[in-house]
Amino acid sequence: MKPILFLLSVPFLLTSLSAREFSLETLPAQIRSAHPALEAARLTIEEARGRADQAGRWANPTLEAEFAPKIPLGEGSVTIGFSQQFPRTDRLRSEKHAATSLIAAAEAEVREEERQLIAQAD
Repeated sequence: MKPILFLLSVPFLLTSLSAREFSLETLPAQIRSAHPALEAARLTIEEARGRADQAGRWANPTLEAEFAPKIPLGEGSVTIGFSQQFPRTDRLRSEKHAATSLIAAAEAEVREEERQLIAQAD
């Protein structure tokens, strides 16, 4: 960074830092919203929640098509079909249950970390 740009940016940094108000009433909300590790953990939990929503679903059906052109003395044919895989066991249900329990444990860890950070800040 060039020295002149640094000197020009210092007043903006100082005003943004001085504009923040820190009080015991607003401290928990500020820690929850501004702590980068907590925000990253929340995003990871949201990703896991999205994967858990998809965990209990069947695979998409597939469309199969076959074309046999007309041969000189015979007929041509076109065959179209759908295929869907069905699970034989309750694997999908157990995957969904495991995913939701892991998400609940991760959310509890984030709440505990928030509590510890707020206690340290107090």
